Amino acid sequence: RRLEELCYGIGNRLSGSESLDRAIAWAVECLKRDGHENVRTEKVMVPRWVRGRESLTMIRPKTEPMAMLGLGGSVGGVVEAEVVVVRDEKELGDATGKIVLFNNPYVSYGESVKYRVHGARLAAEKGAVACLVRSVASRSLRSAHTGGMRYGDAKRRIPAAAISIEDAETLAHHPGAVVRLEMEARDEGEVESANVIAELRGR
Repeated sequence: RRLEELCYGIGNRLSGSESLDRAIAWAVECLKRDGHENVRTEKVMVPRWVRGRESLTMIRPKTEPMAMLGLGGSVGGVVEAEVVVVRDEKELGDATGKIVLFNNPYVSYGESVKYRVHGARLAAEKGAVACLVRSVASRSLRSAHTGGMRYGDAKRRIPAAAISIEDAETLAHHPGAVVRLEMEARDEGEVESANVIAELRGR
């Protein structure tokens, strides 16, 4: 029941978001209601990344909207280019001016998540203008499974997004497909948030 309240009542809780503020207030109230002692919040600064509006559309060989979610921490931008589909970094060659799609089938979370985290940096090193990643999930209802990514020491930061398993397979079956990626994602620096603290004292 608690999980339902949190997930359905409040929803996603991105760092620095209004929904995170609501979740913090909810947690404080739950802990007080449960009778914990010294329930309080403690100020902490957190990064605020805003997703903004976003979309992915295949425009060649046919026009078709695709399910996507920008990866947390990605830069925004508007990119229209041919898609190069690879399974892993071993297949990644010169991608100058292209959008790289890492269509890596799920084996395990630890094995597959590396392309979500590091794919944009790997693709940028080969000249890519954007990076798409097949959702790190074993099942899909044409839903995009997102999460955080890192640019690390990348010399160029390119937009990065997760797409559904079905759309990744669609692009894999259309060599030379062209897509248009639009992302308003932006980094708004650090904002004030809070840790939630409560005590359960022994006796």
